[in-house]
Amino acid sequence: MNTLNVNQFDMSVMLAQATNLTNPNVIAVRTNPSSAQVSFPSGTAVKLIAGQSDERLVDACTGPTDPSFLGVIVYNSRKATTAPGDRRDVFAPGSTLYLEAAGAIPRGSFLSYVAPTYSGSTQLTDPQVQVATTGQTVIGQAYDQANGANAMLQVTIVYPFVSP
Repeated sequence: MNTLNVNQFDMSVMLAQATNLTNPNVIAVRTNPSSAQVSFPSGTAVKLIAGQSDERLVDACTGPTDPSFLGVIVYNSRKATTAPGDRRDVFAPGSTLYLEAAGAIPRGSFLSYVAPTYSGSTQLTDPQVQVATTGQTVIGQAYDQANGANAMLQVTIVYPFVSP
């Protein structure tokens, strides 16, 4: 997991940070107050859910075969992790951002979501993307390539579809 240091000499790319490309589709949401998800770190894929609220309620996608997908939680330098019930912004389809690779990814590949892992309330891994295989929900397309796990790459969020 990357962190910013006020004394660093070079800005490093952060998970779910906007790229220098246009990001026209950012929407405000509220995370599900009764979610089983421990937290909603930047880069978490979310889906719309039913509930009593005047706001768009979202919950975390469960993994690569979750058919419901709205977007990805935006990086926020003031608040890296969101608790259930918090408000956040989400990059919806059409946006380009940095996400973390679960393995090697060729440029142009369609990508599916890999949920973060937890041990109790401790987050062990970041949300990641992987090359989508048959039956997985595609959430984005690789704008860059990744040479291995934990590499950051630019991803354009797409309207979800099931990989053939």
